[in-house]
Amino acid sequence: MVGFAAAASNLSWSAVPLLFTVGQSVDLVIVALFLHVFLAYPSGRLAGPARLLVGAAYAISIGLQLTVMLLGAFGNSNLLAVADHPRLVDVLHGIELVMLSGLLLAGVGLLGVRLRAERRAVRWLVGSFAPGLVALAALLIMGAFAVSGFTPVQRLTLGVLGLAPVAFLVGLLDRRLARASVGDLVVELRAEPGDLTPALARALRDPSAALLCWLP
Repeated sequence: MVGFAAAASNLSWSAVPLLFTVGQSVDLVIVALFLHVFLAYPSGRLAGPARLLVGAAYAISIGLQLTVMLLGAFGNSNLLAVADHPRLVDVLHGIELVMLSGLLLAGVGLLGVRLRAERRAVRWLVGSFAPGLVALAALLIMGAFAVSGFTPVQRLTLGVLGLAPVAFLVGLLDRRLARASVGDLVVELRAEPGDLTPALARALRDPSAALLCWLP
């Protein structure tokens, strides 16, 4: 979905009014999609505050974007325009960008909370998503206030976000290796039953792991 949204948003560069309108209408949906993907990793599901943040991001990136387009944003090629209120458009579009930026930074906070709960192998992957959200938030703020230097920050943001697929592939590989280590553990315990602690430590890839037996 992120890939399709990125491709669709590029239609905003088209000289054909219909394609331009489609591209502009989904231009900021990719912000909500990145937030969704990063907060849902690795289970693929959202819960609690993350669900609220992502829902708000979708509502703002779609609802406010369509609102400013109805009010005449983005020039004559916008086929959705039914009015022409440039000042109101500037205010609403700035609010849209600032609110999305705030949601992204709140998402960074949720990632920080999750780092403590994740196992070591996943922790650095979750942490690697935070720079992408911060860079994207900075890009939106610069766009809202017309800050100079937008293009270099945009390139940096695209570069950081481009690392996300690599992180996902590493995460999938780690899960496959974890399943393989469980299979090795079963084979090892069948061959040499005895002290479980060393075998569990190897399977979990955690030398500090210890097995404690409950006693009445």
